[in-house]
Amino acid sequence: MGEVTVQGSQISTEADPTGTYEVEVGYTVTFTNNTDADGRSSDIVLRPQSPAGFALKSVWGTGVPWWITLNDYAIQPDGSVPLSTAETLYANSSTTMTFTNTYTVNANAITEEGWKALSTCDSKDPSKGLTTRIDVAGNESGIEAGTYSTCTTVTRTGS
Repeated sequence: MGEVTVQGSQISTEADPTGTYEVEVGYTVTFTNNTDADGRSSDIVLRPQSPAGFALKSVWGTGVPWWITLNDYAIQPDGSVPLSTAETLYANSSTTMTFTNTYTVNANAITEEGWKALSTCDSKDPSKGLTTRIDVAGNESGIEAGTYSTCTTVTRTGS
C-alpha cells in the first residue's frame, strides 16, 4: 500500500510590520511504498494560498524526478503549480520532494485582523497562516487521490 505525507519545514516565519520584502516557506511531500512489489509515486498539484498582502512569486523544488525543469514551476493563472512527479517507487522505499514557496510581502496592505489571522493556522481557511494545499493523483499502486495541507504561521516582528 502506498502512503503520502506532507510536512512543513518550519512552524513559523517572521515578517516585518512595514515595507515590501520576501519570505520563504518550505515543505516536503513524501511517497512511501510499504509493499514488496515495485509501484509508482503520483503526479501532484501544488496550490499555495496567498492571503492579503502576500503574492506568490515563485515555487522551487528539490528531490523531484530528473525531467522536472525550471519551466515546470510556472505558476498557472489559478495560482497552482502542476508537476508530473509520477515515477517508479521501488518496494519498501520512499522518495521525498522538498519545495519552497517565495512570497512578495506588502506589509502595509495587511490589516490588524490580517496579522491576527496569519498568526494561526487552519488548513481549511486560506486567510490563516501561509497554507499550501497539495492535490495528489491516485494510481494503481495504492496511492489514493487526495488533498493534503501544510501551514506556516507568520509572526509580525516587534509584536
